[in-house]
Amino acid sequence: MSTLAIENLGKILGGNTILDGLNLTVETGEIVALLGPSGSGKTTLLRCISGLESPDAGRISIDGRPVYDAAARVNVPPEGRQLGLVFQSYALWPHKTVSQNVAFGLEQRRVPRSDIAVRVAKVLDEIGLGALGERYPGQLSGGQQQRVSLARAFVTEPVLLLLDEPLSNLDAKLREHARAWLREALKASGKTAIFVTHDQSEAMAIADRVAILRGGKLAQYAPPETVYDHPNSLFVADFIGNPNIMDAAAVSTEGKRVRVSVNGATLEGMGVHDAELGGKVRAVIRQEHLELGQPGGENTFPARHVNSIFLGPVWEHWVEVGSDRLRFHSPQKVTGEMLTMHVPVEKLLVFH
Repeated sequence: MSTLAIENLGKILGGNTILDGLNLTVETGEIVALLGPSGSGKTTLLRCISGLESPDAGRISIDGRPVYDAAARVNVPPEGRQLGLVFQSYALWPHKTVSQNVAFGLEQRRVPRSDIAVRVAKVLDEIGLGALGERYPGQLSGGQQQRVSLARAFVTEPVLLLLDEPLSNLDAKLREHARAWLREALKASGKTAIFVTHDQSEAMAIADRVAILRGGKLAQYAPPETVYDHPNSLFVADFIGNPNIMDAAAVSTEGKRVRVSVNGATLEGMGVHDAELGGKVRAVIRQEHLELGQPGGENTFPARHVNSIFLGPVWEHWVEVGSDRLRFHSPQKVTGEMLTMHVPVEKLLVFH
């Protein structure tokens, strides 16, 4: 069953189309990341779902109930949508304890005190803060404060959780740990969740599916590994992972396989769209799929080594191929000026 169904949603702000006939469905218990460049409509979409922003067209249903319908003139206020909200800022009461912060939403709903105590204790245990209920926010780390913010959303038992860049205030090292506990906490709770992020790694690590937005439209909506390994457009391929992209020309096709001419070399790859013979195409190779090869080997081409950077676990190498500069990673340092590069056929993506 779908917890969230969005149909043909439209929003115009200041004469600009922010959401353009967008359709999106989120299944019960699913975690979905909204990802896209600045201005793509991520935050506006989240605000429309929450009721903090009113769309101009379309329909939004939560748990089978319409909460916005332009045609029927339905627009349920945020407090009537059974949502839990987690913002970029923790928004905790500094003068209230952890338990009191978590209990606040239940008190507003006039839940009996005895029930509040039980529910608060339960959710704090679930999120790993059971021993910190009497501490104040100022006595907690950033990661612990974000857990309190999440517990406050959990405790009201919402149908849908909305998170707006929930980990952006944490430092880089803590964010890596936070990705794991956030996904674990969401999955353990069984909650359906949508979160906005600018961090691609965060989206890949936490989400079951990633919705990539472009100009208010859905560019691709798929599991993280599908979006990364099988992008459906050059935009998605370029946006996710910062790959190497070269201009090329299609030489021949056989099913999905395409032979291309690129910088004087003939390479074989997988065509994402039908390519016109002799027509211009773009050859895309992710950094981890470009590797050192043997002269004369299949799908190899010469390159001039221009720079290497030590990153700790790997070396990042830069090479020149004609007018293109490509980069790849390897565990060892590269020496010598002229190199032979290799790319597996199934890892070279050709876009028309």
